[in-house]
Amino acid sequence: VDYSQYESLIKEMAPLEVSHGEAIFQQGDPPEQVYFVSEGQLECEYDPKLDSRAKKRRPSGEAVVGRDGKPRVVATLGPGDHFGETAMLEARKARNLTVRCVTASCVLRAMSMARFSEILRQRPELHFTVQRAAQMRTNQRI
Repeated sequence: VDYSQYESLIKEMAPLEVSHGEAIFQQGDPPEQVYFVSEGQLECEYDPKLDSRAKKRRPSGEAVVGRDGKPRVVATLGPGDHFGETAMLEARKARNLTVRCVTASCVLRAMSMARFSEILRQRPELHFTVQRAAQMRTNQRI
């Protein structure tokens, strides 16, 4: 994915700093913003107890959660990554993961979902890049 396309977009985003252990959003929350990671590391966690589709499985048939049914980290994000856009791309009404800062702090850039959607409509090449990156990330989890 060519992240140089994101540069102008990132300049429009508001800075946001979060502390270790702080959730940027939780599974089930309404999708309101999209985020880019500038500094730090975040973990994406899936909890089957919070998912109405609780029988989520990989193509191999393996459960996406731990065998004990407890929440499971399904991805780690760092500088250059973006997240939160899949809710918009898939027209979801709720977040499907909890995203939490796991380093001393994380510096993010945030933009409202409405503004992000407007920009993607104006820039089809960026829409394609964002969609492709989200798809690649999802495929890595499967």
